[in-house]
Amino acid sequence: MNIVKIPALKDNYIWILYNKGKGLVIDPGDASPVFYILDKLHLTLIGILLTHYHTDHVGGIDRLKKAFPDIPVYGSYETRHTGATRIVQDGNIIRIMDHSFKVMHLPGHTLGHIGFFCDKEKWLFCGDTLFTAGCGKILEGTPQTMYNSIIKINSLPLDTLICSSHEYTLQNLKFARTLLPEDNILLSFEKKVKKILNHSKILPTTKLFLERKINVFLRCNDIEIYKKIGINYTNIIQPIHIFTHLRKMKDTFVMFLFTYSIFIF
Repeated sequence: MNIVKIPALKDNYIWILYNKGKGLVIDPGDASPVFYILDKLHLTLIGILLTHYHTDHVGGIDRLKKAFPDIPVYGSYETRHTGATRIVQDGNIIRIMDHSFKVMHLPGHTLGHIGFFCDKEKWLFCGDTLFTAGCGKILEGTPQTMYNSIIKINSLPLDTLICSSHEYTLQNLKFARTLLPEDNILLSFEKKVKKILNHSKILPTTKLFLERKINVFLRCNDIEIYKKIGINYTNIIQPIHIFTHLRKMKDTFVMFLFTYSIFIF
């Protein structure tokens, strides 16, 4: 099975899996780049997987279904009005192209958000739940529901490829380095990212073992982070408290960057 990460819209990624002339697409927010890859690789689309209902993840479905009217579109109940034809839920197994994809309920960004884990390849398509060095915004859930989803991802095999749906890596690393400015792994990875971005718009996809080192939202048991955010480590403080605090800090950090960019430019 082959995998392609396609940049789309402002900062989205669409994923296409293919083998033997057949293709499967995940979160097609825009049909045009999907058609381009299908044509370039001479593929017939045989299925669509949806992680959640937001337009930037489902916007290309209508055009794709017109071109391939019989393809199944798998999604949770919340995607039923956006083009899903086969409703799935946590624990279901989708078998397609000689591979099995386990459905994982990952609420937080939206209440019905799901992910798809391909055990054979160790690929996780997690939508807007986890990003390289960061996590998604909590739009419908609570910090607890999002944290539970991240714990679920963190329990997967260490060599799992984290296939998320947006490119926020550099912003996430800048935030992490405000907390851990002397972390050599973060510093080294940030330099690598900047170097790649000077030559390409597409960054390599990370695996879980690296995310555990560069993603502060997977380090809520890290005493160094406790210290940096001004919380004294005690048995009373739980990782969920740290996660909640980090998510609030990240939201403020993003707003600061947005305001600063408007002021400068």
